[in-house]
Amino acid sequence: MEVQHTTGLLQFFILLILIVLSLFDRICPYAHLLLTSASFLISSFIAIGPHELYARQHKNVCVMFASIPNFKDFWSQWDTSRKLECLRLLNEIICEFDKLLSKPKFSSIEKIKTVASTYMAAAGLNEIEGDIEECDFIEDNENSIVDAVAINNDVGSNRATDLVQGTIGYMGVISQLQNLKMYRNATMMIEFALAMSQILDQLNRDSFQNFELRIGMSVGPLVAGVIGAQKPQYDIWGNTVNLASRMDTHGEPRKIHVTTEMGELLRRGGFRVQSRGKIKVKGVKVIVLSIFL
Repeated sequence: MEVQHTTGLLQFFILLILIVLSLFDRICPYAHLLLTSASFLISSFIAIGPHELYARQHKNVCVMFASIPNFKDFWSQWDTSRKLECLRLLNEIICEFDKLLSKPKFSSIEKIKTVASTYMAAAGLNEIEGDIEECDFIEDNENSIVDAVAINNDVGSNRATDLVQGTIGYMGVISQLQNLKMYRNATMMIEFALAMSQILDQLNRDSFQNFELRIGMSVGPLVAGVIGAQKPQYDIWGNTVNLASRMDTHGEPRKIHVTTEMGELLRRGGFRVQSRGKIKVKGVKVIVLSIFL
């Protein structure tokens, strides 16, 4: 009984903090970032308690790693007395990237973390999976599903409508819906990456620097969750995450490198993609497709 009472008090105070943060969000332009992180932690705490593992599977998430590879050289050329100025510049860059997340068109993108000069984000973590939700989504987004069928099958809208209403059936529509979600998250992340590149170009002009973004992306299933008792951390894991990281580290500046699956998805949607060929990623040969910024 005492344990339940203590847990109830903790939940109450956490909810109170969330309410305060939501009110503070109206006057502070960065509060929404803290609010997003707090929401993940609070929802997991209330759902399962403070001492249990919180993890959730997602099917159609687009993961991005965006690095500034020449920042390391910039950092190393200054002595210790100038390191603080270098850090201020990096902080300004990251803060400008963060501001993009407040735009409605990027509402499905979550910043996961930054590691040195690498910015990690994911699109699609806030989607609800499940058959009931899929049915509701189908009813509410019939036109979008028809568009997705047209893209996935290279047919016109009239033929796509016939496919949705006739031969494809429910499970077929679910499959097309998954592709629609995947395509939407991928294109949103592409647009976000291009916006990041534009911001960095402007900061380069203002600070007389020549920083460049090197971007890697992958789309697919992953696991998201909160780990740790002290300073719990929200993070994502899975092959999709690993591939996105490898697309970054094996990439080139001012280019977006994606996996074969994501590249084919974008090609069917009208994007122009250029095959880079086979490269080794941890002993496995994969095809990397490049999209020029």
